[in-house]
Amino acid sequence: MTGAVTRAAGPAGEERSRVRNPKVRAPKLRACNREAIMIAAAEMFLNAGFAGTCLEAVAEHAGVSRQTIYNGFASKDDLFRAICGDLVDEIIAPISRAVQQEAGLRDSLVTIGENLLATGLRPKSLALYRLIVTEAARFPELGRSLYATGPGRAVKELAAYFRAEVVRGRLNITDPETAAEQFFGMLNGHNQLRALMGVATRPSASKRRAVAESVADTFLRAFGA
Repeated sequence: MTGAVTRAAGPAGEERSRVRNPKVRAPKLRACNREAIMIAAAEMFLNAGFAGTCLEAVAEHAGVSRQTIYNGFASKDDLFRAICGDLVDEIIAPISRAVQQEAGLRDSLVTIGENLLATGLRPKSLALYRLIVTEAARFPELGRSLYATGPGRAVKELAAYFRAEVVRGRLNITDPETAAEQFFGMLNGHNQLRALMGVATRPSASKRRAVAESVADTFLRAFGA
């Protein structure tokens, strides 16, 4: 049997799964299986929490075998990180496109901002954010890992874009990581806080555009070359 599975107890009696004999490489997941697993896992994590979700239930809900899950994910932690990573992929996609297309700086910043607001303020994204904050207090190692997979990675991607714009002479930034955090902070700010607390609904596309333009203009007044 490829990658026989053992189980080990983790914090608070949680069962953590791992694959024995890591030298034996499991086959890659088919795209359809991965999509089914990710949808099922996200739903179960949001409904039952991290500790209350087990891979057997995810497999049953996704209509796959447990071994199929292990073909793509080493553990429940790994699966949770992958869900967060997919969300970040959506958020940073405009950054990658801006680098590849060498688009106008302001237009790129506005697009990045619109995408972050559209993706990050979805009900599912907000629910995932609440879950991460809750679970990080119970499982600090998981929290640190999720930060690196999620917000930390987004900051690094945006900081790399800012460095490229400094080289092009379009930005004047000495600390790209801090500037990236400031840019994301202006976008999220009370927009995310109001959404998390149920004070306001998700802003319309026109409102998201206006916020993104305002943030981009403020940022360029501070850092434009």
